[in-house]
Order: sequence, then C-alpha cells, then structure tokens
Amino acid sequence: MDIDIKHQAIAGTTEPTDIQITIAPNDADDIEIELTSTTQLSKQIKIIILDTLEKVGITSALIQAKDQGAPDRTIKSRTLMAAYLAADINTAVDWRLIDDQN
Repeated sequence: MDIDIKHQAIAGTTEPTDIQITIAPNDADDIEIELTSTTQLSKQIKIIILDTLEKVGITSALIQAKDQGAPDRTIKSRTLMAAYLAADINTAVDWRLIDDQN
C-alpha cells in the first residue's frame, strides 16, 4: 500500500500516555519529524514513526509529534490514523500493518 499525503491531518491527543501526530505534505522528497516528548525516548519514538510510515509506503511528509509518554502501540496507531486521514482514505484501517507479528 502506498499512501499519498494530500493535506494536513491530526490524530491523538496531548493527554498523559498519548501522542498527538500531525502529518502534512512535504515539498521535499523526505520525511521530517519534529518531536517534543516528556520522556527520554526521542530517538526510539522517531524510529517507530518512520517504520510505521515506511510500512504504508510514505516517503515524503512533515510530521509533528507531541509525546506524553505513549506506549509503542499507541505511537504506531496514531501515526497510521493520521496518515489515513491526510490521504482521505475512507476504508477501514488495516491494523495488521502495525502488528509486530506480521
């Protein structure tokens, strides 16, 4: 699956143990991540976001992430949902894309 980011979209919240992901088109052909986090795990969070985007074929996007100590699964699901919203995908989210067992 290749997702084309058409416009800005937001998924998640800034509540404790959550993350808010904002995704928007990027004129450059790369992924740029701006992350603010209440934890020391910034590098790991960026890796999770990049891996999730890679699984759906996104190679160009601007990402703003505001982490409040979200678990890995939440980071993945918020990233995937923001991507679906930004691409105007109206079908059910294929959660298997972020399942570590696949």
